[in-house]
Amino acid sequence: MDCTLVCPVAGILEMKTGLPANRALKPVNIGAAIIILFVGLVYLAQITGHWQSHLTERDFRVGLMMMEAPSRNFHKAGPKNRPTR
Repeated sequence: MDCTLVCPVAGILEMKTGLPANRALKPVNIGAAIIILFVGLVYLAQITGHWQSHLTERDFRVGLMMMEAPSRNFHKAGPKNRPTR
């Protein structure tokens, strides 16, 4: 973000809504509204049955562990364990 500090164009990354200056939305409020809207829509989809997953909670947790530590080899399929065709 250093480039925005030294930019010769004032307000280059300013978000404008067309509202009067005293009613303008702050970027933090816009970000919070987007997050709340996203979480709310996901929750609404889940409780109405439109968002379904066949993953078990255990599968989900294993996937998270794999993302957090990609160097670990969770699927050790050496020559002995490799399935035959």
